[in-house]
Amino acid sequence: MVIVTHGSRFMRNATRARVHKEQLRRHGIRVLGDSANGERRSERAFCGGMFELIDQLESETNGVRARAGMAENARQGYFNGSRPPFGFRVEKIATSAGPKNKLVIEPGEAELVREVYRHYLAGSGAKSTARHMNQRGLLYRKHLWTRDLVLRVISDSGVVCGCAATPGRNSGRLPSARSSWRVCCAAHAAAIPASSKARASSIRTANPIATKIAAASVAAARKPARATESLSKRWMARS
Repeated sequence: MVIVTHGSRFMRNATRARVHKEQLRRHGIRVLGDSANGERRSERAFCGGMFELIDQLESETNGVRARAGMAENARQGYFNGSRPPFGFRVEKIATSAGPKNKLVIEPGEAELVREVYRHYLAGSGAKSTARHMNQRGLLYRKHLWTRDLVLRVISDSGVVCGCAATPGRNSGRLPSARSSWRVCCAAHAAAIPASSKARASSIRTANPIATKIAAASVAAARKPARATESLSKRWMARS
């Protein structure tokens, strides 16, 4: 074992130091630095800061690559989520890159979406549409329709028109603005025509109260995913 007062006392040239340490290691000899406690603490703090920066860089790089992969996945017409939107089901597709999810129309649910649109476009409000669906025994995935569910279908139905969207980069814990989403239209079959979606959107926009309710409904639907993401970020920050 070779003990030096400081690592720089062994050799100041990093390349030569690594070469000679490797040669000594092959003969069973280790090179250790015997710095003062204060120097050790400052070195540990410096190394800890360096590792934290490396971890942050690695995390951000992984995020950029993941978003790019999701955007390309959506561009090719594949589904990035786990729970399909109402009116669709997920079908596994074998590709050269492995199995991928594709949205295909679920006939039963798609007919309910069309019925919601027909009633809503006829001039009924969201609450009246929900009452109409419930009275006919037409349920939303085994649940009674509510005003919020009707507005969710009406307001968050870009995918129902055959468009696949990928969220852009988030800033901290804030959800990304929809203007930053990458949207790929004609990604899959449409459950309703784009003209019906446009008419429903204009009706909804003309009613400011319904617009606020719809925004709150969509936000509530996304809240569990945000909470999971926030918890994951806090855990990574502590580790």
